Amino acid sequence: MAQIAGQIEEMVFYQLPDSYFNDYIRNILSVTKEDVLRVARETIDPDNLVVVLVGDRKVIEQPVKSLDFGPIVDKTIDDILGPAPVLEKQEVANKVGHACCWGRTSHVER
Repeated sequence: MAQIAGQIEEMVFYQLPDSYFNDYIRNILSVTKEDVLRVARETIDPDNLVVVLVGDRKVIEQPVKSLDFGPIVDKTIDDILGPAPVLEKQEVANKVGHACCWGRTSHVER
């Protein structure tokens, strides 16, 4: 029942035709290899293509280099997003010992 309600919600939200889910499989199966190639040629510019790989560099670097797609540029998270913010470390003492936390200080009562 919940699945049907979800489909009806999608139909209303996206203003889909009443026959959308009945026709979905037939529409997907009607896509040809030529259709996919045509759309790829129309929308993908190989001269401006970027491939992002994430993994163990020791494992993937040599196989990727052997594909000879072009230069490999190694980027860190800091290169992409900038340096991580520095949070002030605050220690919170309680009756048992010391607890360490990040952010807002709260006191633990026992």
